[in-house]
Amino acid sequence: MQTLYALLAMALIALLSFTVAQSQRGSQRRMAFNEVSTQASGVAVDVIEYISRMPFDVNTDTSKVHVWPPVTTANGLTAENNFGGCASFSTCESIEEFDGVSFNRERDGFRFGVSINVRYVDEDDPTIVTGSQTFAKEVTVSVTNPHMSLGGNPVTLQMRRVITYDKVTDI
Repeated sequence: MQTLYALLAMALIALLSFTVAQSQRGSQRRMAFNEVSTQASGVAVDVIEYISRMPFDVNTDTSKVHVWPPVTTANGLTAENNFGGCASFSTCESIEEFDGVSFNRERDGFRFGVSINVRYVDEDDPTIVTGSQTFAKEVTVSVTNPHMSLGGNPVTLQMRRVITYDKVTDI
């Protein structure tokens, strides 16, 4: 009988050890996911900040050409079907040129896939996508990493910013 009790005690200790190990492994996975997610957020913020510093539109870029008369109506901006066109992230010169750009970025030892989408939105209600020229563009940066998954499903972090152009109203 004592042997049976000893065997039962060993089985309970083994089960307890297994449960503790599973709990620690789950905690470590959550910590790793949180670290990768934090780094992904940093990548997205860096990319959006960089894009925000670019000229609003190729037709408003006063560093390249003397813009005169100044753009006073949205019709003077690049049509959405002409967005994109730059070969890589570093060659884009205005916000709309980033549309469709994808690249990899490394941050603190993690490698992330980054893709960018740019579209016109309504100036008064930026939740409405217009499809035609306005003085407001929504930039969406999507960041992925193979270590960002929940239940085996990949997670994509998306960050959006609406960027507006101060149009000249009085010439």
